[in-house]
Amino acid sequence: MEGLFNAIKDTVTAAINNDGAKLGTSIVSIVENGVGLLGKLFGF
Repeated sequence: MEGLFNAIKDTVTAAINNDGAKLGTSIVSIVENGVGLLGKLFGF
């Protein structure tokens, strides 16, 4: 859960700073952490 929070925080920070590369990697991190969380929830 902490990883998802940090990924969202990094995305917002990158958007504020207009850092396109960091924004892209942060979005991927959100997806990755979200899938991991769902996997734990559903036992994948």
